[in-house]
Amino acid sequence: MATPLAAPLDPAAAPRTGGVREVTRLAVPLMLAQMSQTLMHAVDSIFVGRLGAAELGALGFASIWLWTIFSVFSGAANGVQTFVAQTWGAGQDRRCGLYVWQGLYAIAPAALVSTLAFVAIADPLWTLLGASEEVRGHALAYARMRPVGMLGLAIWMVLAAFFRGVGQTRTPLLATIVANLVNAILAYAFVLGGFGFPAWGVAGAGAASSA
Repeated sequence: MATPLAAPLDPAAAPRTGGVREVTRLAVPLMLAQMSQTLMHAVDSIFVGRLGAAELGALGFASIWLWTIFSVFSGAANGVQTFVAQTWGAGQDRRCGLYVWQGLYAIAPAALVSTLAFVAIADPLWTLLGASEEVRGHALAYARMRPVGMLGLAIWMVLAAFFRGVGQTRTPLLATIVANLVNAILAYAFVLGGFGFPAWGVAGAGAASSA
């Protein structure tokens, strides 16, 4: 008897034959998901931009550094897709989950620890690089809100790689759409003090993205 998880992953639901139609079916949700992830930062920038130039600059400054640290784990998470796709294509469906668990064990804790370590040294590092005190303060407020979010992002990337590997690109797309809607609502609440919440400024953008 099929389990609830096994049902949507039935080989009949995800054909293993090639062709332009199948490539299009897989590629379009992938492209939209990538655009959706970029949109999240754009929405944060819209709200933070209303606070001032220093705040907006700090958001971009901190985001670039955090993504530089995280990009190593992003690439590793994408590697899960390769192993899952090969195993799925070989008809060894139950083995696909093993690569997902290995990815989670190897990537998620490392991403969290690395982000925490970077936040700990960010202030002296950015001081050494000549960042102004105002920009540095806002950037630190944002960065300190992001470690838990980076842990969640690492987990999501591994799971998204699994779904892409078995030919279900619409599931990660749905996740990014929901994430963007939640982020937009929380960014308005946390950055600008909407819905009666206290205005946290740039730190609010970090809290919204993490959520």
